[in-house]
Amino acid sequence: MKQDGFLHMHSRRAKPFSLPVYSRRHFCSLATMSILVAACQSPAPVQIPATPTPRSTLKPIIASNAHNLAQIGVLENMQDKVRSLCWSPDGRFLAVAPGEHIQIWQSTSLKQVATLQGKTGSINGMAWSSDGTYLAAAGNKGIVQIWQTTNWQTQRLLNWQTTSTHPRPELLSMAWSPTSKRLVAGNADGALLLWDTTNGKNLGLWEGPGQYVSSGGRYPYAVWGVAWSPDGRYIVSNRYDKYTFMWDTQSSKITHQLPPQDQPNGVAYSPDGQFVATSNDAGTVQIWDAQGKLVRVLTGHTDAGWAYPVMWSPNTSLLATARAYGLVQLWEVQNGQELVAIQGHNAGVFTGSWSPSGTIIATGSDDTTVRLWGVTR
Repeated sequence: MKQDGFLHMHSRRAKPFSLPVYSRRHFCSLATMSILVAACQSPAPVQIPATPTPRSTLKPIIASNAHNLAQIGVLENMQDKVRSLCWSPDGRFLAVAPGEHIQIWQSTSLKQVATLQGKTGSINGMAWSSDGTYLAAAGNKGIVQIWQTTNWQTQRLLNWQTTSTHPRPELLSMAWSPTSKRLVAGNADGALLLWDTTNGKNLGLWEGPGQYVSSGGRYPYAVWGVAWSPDGRYIVSNRYDKYTFMWDTQSSKITHQLPPQDQPNGVAYSPDGQFVATSNDAGTVQIWDAQGKLVRVLTGHTDAGWAYPVMWSPNTSLLATARAYGLVQLWEVQNGQELVAIQGHNAGVFTGSWSPSGTIIATGSDDTTVRLWGVTR
């Protein structure tokens, strides 16, 4: 594959689905069995045109040009499923985590510039600090690893001790505070863990109310999504037994408990802090205001399976989502209209991120590829 620029490909619009709809927990468990071996194999190599699309031709993605959204590049043959990716705050780099290591890609040239060897086990969550100084990843060994981005050396390892009530070490999600001095991670047993990243001190373990009902699967109470509000005052997190909580970061108390929903997955604050988006195994996406009031529900293409990543545009006007069968969707937040739905990935999409410039959406999948989406006309 040429790696000297973002490469243009024709978009593929979504087609009606007739596949059986599995929950994400069933999808994950089946993927470990021979039932889905064929479905989870790496896709055939994508043929990329020889002439790259110049970076300058990309336009900010807005409602009026969303119908022109197309695949503009692909990072393939990652050798493992991609469960986490994120852009640097200045948009210069894209960090991708296939399995237990991290690849750093330069955004304008699409060249890989570094490979970071992880100590976390399989990486489930990853994020840059808001000042761009650090990159952190959380994984199955219960470790958060922090790299200094000036030299890509490990700056700190954050650990926690399992207990009788929290016997699983796995960390499944994470987020930085806006000050880049604290970090929160969600574990497999429904709790949040916080650290002071300046000295590595564990600041506590937060737990919600009693567990609601087992959702089945390997992690029936997992915290698959956690996000810090832009002003630093609140953390929003979900728990797989139908809960979503809003926490006050000063008191460590829950300020709002959102109405139960079917096994919540992703969660994200809007850049302006006015809204929270959540997704779930039923395939719907909810938009809440900052006080926990439901604003609207996005329901298009629920036949495409569970919804996971929720990705806000930099100006909060649009929301991108992705699903179990590889469908990527773009929504106008103000009216809840689905602007476009594109079928690109060949397996579930668990991660995605909108570039700070608003010109590129990156999505990572269990098909071992990262796909880049943009508008060139």
